[in-house]
Amino acid sequence: MSETSPWFQLDGGIASYFNWSSGQPDNILTELCVTMTQAGDWYNCNCDDRRPSVCFNGSHFIIEDEMSWTDALINCETQDSILVQIANNTVNDEIRKLLSKSTEVWIGLYRLAVWVWSDTGEQLSSPNWKEGIVSNLTESNLCAALWFDNGTLTQESCNAVNPFLCTHITEDQLISDISGQQSKKTVVKLKLQTTADLEDPRIRADLKQQLRARLANQGVTDIKLAWKKLSGNLQPSTPHTSYSIDY
Repeated sequence: MSETSPWFQLDGGIASYFNWSSGQPDNILTELCVTMTQAGDWYNCNCDDRRPSVCFNGSHFIIEDEMSWTDALINCETQDSILVQIANNTVNDEIRKLLSKSTEVWIGLYRLAVWVWSDTGEQLSSPNWKEGIVSNLTESNLCAALWFDNGTLTQESCNAVNPFLCTHITEDQLISDISGQQSKKTVVKLKLQTTADLEDPRIRADLKQQLRARLANQGVTDIKLAWKKLSGNLQPSTPHTSYSIDY
C-alpha cells in the first residue's frame, strides 16, 4: 500500500480534513481504521481492536460500547445512524467534549487494503468480496481465498490449509507476453547450482519468493520468473543439480 493512498469517509468520499496526532498515521499496511482521543487527536489502528465508538443520528452524537471498527459500523447502522464522519474542526471539538480523559473512540474514517497477485505483483482492482466482508488487513488475514459456490473472496490466514489452484505458463507464452509489451524488457538468466532438491516445487517457490523480494528491494517489481532445468550439470562430477531462472 502506498503512503499516498487515500483515506475514505463512509459515504465513499475521499477525506480532506484530518487531525492526526504527531507521527500518525503509521503502520499503514495493517492499521486501516481511525480513532479519536479526548485531546481531539487521531490515530490509525488495527480494525480488530476493541474501542468505544461514536454514532451520529442526524442530530445527536451517541457513545457506544467497546467493539471492533466493523462491528461499530454495523451497530450504528442498526440504530439508523452512522459511525461519525468528521469534516472540520467544529465537529471534532464537539465530539472531543463528549469524551472522558481516557476514552479513545472509533470514527468513520478508514483506508482500503491493497491486494496484489503473488505471481506478478499487480494490484487486484475491485475485489469481489463475500457479503459482509470489509477489506481491512490484520496480522491474521493477509491472504485471500476463493469461494467456489459464488466466486466471492474472503480474507484468510496465510497459514490456513485450503485446496488451491495452479496456473501453468509455457515458455512460449512467457516469450509472447514479453514481446507483446510496448516498453523495453530485459531478460536475465541466472544459473543456480545447489544440493537442495529443486524438483520440490515448494523449494522452487521459496527461492522465487526470496529472489522477487530481493529485486523489489532494488526497485525492480515488474518481473516474471520462470524455472528451466538445464540439460546437464555445470560440474558433472558433483551431485549438484543445475537450473536457470529467467526474469
